[in-house]
Amino acid sequence: MKRYIRAARSASGSLLLALAAAHAAPVLAKDDLLETLARKGVISADEYAKLKDQQPKSSAPTLSTDDGLKFASADGAFSLQVGALQQIDYAAFDADGSDLSDGTELRRSRLSLGGTLFKDWQYRVEYEFAKSAAVTQVTDAYVAYTRLKPFTVTIGQFKPSFSMEALSQDKSATFMERALPFYIVSPLIVRAPGVQLSDSGTHWSMAGGIFGAPLGDSSSGDEGWGAAARATAAPYLTEKAVVHLGLGATWRKPTADNNGTPPAATSAVAFSAKPESNQAPSFLSTKAMLDVTSFRIVGTELAGACGPASLQSEYEWIKVERDNGQDDLAFTTWYLQFAYTLTGEVRPYKVDRGVFDGIKPVKSFGASGWGAFEAAARISQLDLNDGSVTGGNMRDMTLGVSWYLNAFMRISANYVKVLKLDGGTYDDQKPSVYQMRLQLAF
Repeated sequence: MKRYIRAARSASGSLLLALAAAHAAPVLAKDDLLETLARKGVISADEYAKLKDQQPKSSAPTLSTDDGLKFASADGAFSLQVGALQQIDYAAFDADGSDLSDGTELRRSRLSLGGTLFKDWQYRVEYEFAKSAAVTQVTDAYVAYTRLKPFTVTIGQFKPSFSMEALSQDKSATFMERALPFYIVSPLIVRAPGVQLSDSGTHWSMAGGIFGAPLGDSSSGDEGWGAAARATAAPYLTEKAVVHLGLGATWRKPTADNNGTPPAATSAVAFSAKPESNQAPSFLSTKAMLDVTSFRIVGTELAGACGPASLQSEYEWIKVERDNGQDDLAFTTWYLQFAYTLTGEVRPYKVDRGVFDGIKPVKSFGASGWGAFEAAARISQLDLNDGSVTGGNMRDMTLGVSWYLNAFMRISANYVKVLKLDGGTYDDQKPSVYQMRLQLAF
């Protein structure tokens, strides 16, 4: 009897194989049917492999929701990804001698399109709806060509390669606002039109480019320009641990203001900073530093992660060079932060850009769990005092918790305490800030 059963199974398997060979149509062999037949022993492993190989390849486009809403052609040559970032904040101030206004704001409201063209071209366009109409509302608008090996060439409006924290995505930042060093980078070079070459390997990345003045620069003189470069190394890198080292530099000639008295045009640069809360006024300010020929910033980076714990720090030196008998100026700024994911998730590290990515909970809230929880602490300092310029000196401490409900929604709460404030309008005051954010990002 067993001999007849084996013969029947062999005959049915041979028949299926013959039919598949004669008719290469999708309806003849589906993945689930083949797997069921193989599991029950109706067809052998070799027959299963042959039938699977003979199935026609699908030419239908694919839809993915792993990182936003992404459509892609079957061969991967073309793709379109739709993204959105919405952040609603509330801040309350415990003032120390000054009346600071509590309230809410739409911190960011962005829509973006990105993707691939002909496999070798990448593109991205992003528009900011929450910013003032007085400045440009285009954040990103660039194309990148990836086939000019070993380099990728990026042209358009984008972030120059400088500072680990500045290059991290707004939706992925550990705290609601970036640390004090970012206030030096942000208004001047955080995004600008230019051209950049970049490359990366298994444990390193490097990028450098030349950039014009940020879009929306209202000065009427000759447009300024600058250069930025950054190199990173990850000498130790696994799926759950990394050691990151980085070095970056940026140099910029500011836009001239030709509205001054002839014959000489002046160039003015000003640095200012808020106490790591966007709804607070500027506590530090150099005001306009005149006759600036150029300024440069050199930054060092040290970061690491081991499982759910991560550490990140940067130190930057700012040098401002002036003419017409004005003294050159030097400022310093730094931050150190620590974060720990209470639910065990690991913050991913992107070696090709040398930055940390955002947390994605293993179990989303509602369906199978409570999402992911992260606690973090940071201390940062900015010193804008040198020579005749008394922009002030401030040190902040920030404590934060974040609840990642799923891959797209996040609720954050931050407490900011001004530990030291010398100079400026709020000299010697030490206010506290309580702020919360609801974020939707895909």
